[in-house]
Amino acid sequence: MRRVLAAALLIAAAPCAGAAQQGDVAARVQALADEAAIERLILDYGRHLDAKEYDAFAALFAEDGEWHGGGGAPVVGPEAIEAAMVASFGEGSGAVWTSDFHIVGNIAVTLDGDAASAVSRWIFVSPGPDGAPKPVLAGRYVDEFTRTEAGWRFAVRRLVNDMAMQGFPAVRADWENGAP
Repeated sequence: MRRVLAAALLIAAAPCAGAAQQGDVAARVQALADEAAIERLILDYGRHLDAKEYDAFAALFAEDGEWHGGGGAPVVGPEAIEAAMVASFGEGSGAVWTSDFHIVGNIAVTLDGDAASAVSRWIFVSPGPDGAPKPVLAGRYVDEFTRTEAGWRFAVRRLVNDMAMQGFPAVRADWENGAP
């Protein structure tokens, strides 16, 4: 949001020497708005997942969007993605499941017209035996996006586990090295 506001200020302050300059400024503003929307999509993914809002989670994907989240074949399409989440984690409640949560950052977006890609880092935090938060899994997302009538959506989301706390029960062998 701050980027969009900064861009709007630049537009207001920039001298308009001609149509070429105006088009260039408009293209920059659009790029900033697209990056902000994609970053929000990435953050919404973790927020909806942590809150077990599987319908909202699945709606972040394009109609033919692929989720590569736990080894094996990808899950394709919002309905199948929602069903896979329910099968893995139980019915969604809209309330945070436990004190577990995701932290997502280091988002690097590359735009290419109505397509885009991004890489980001994630950490999954759970309470330790003493109740203190502990990072138990860490990795990256390798994403492809498409612009739809409803806005930017995941075309492909690949979860890559890079690290796991030894003995963490959710880590499965098929997750490791499952994606680039």
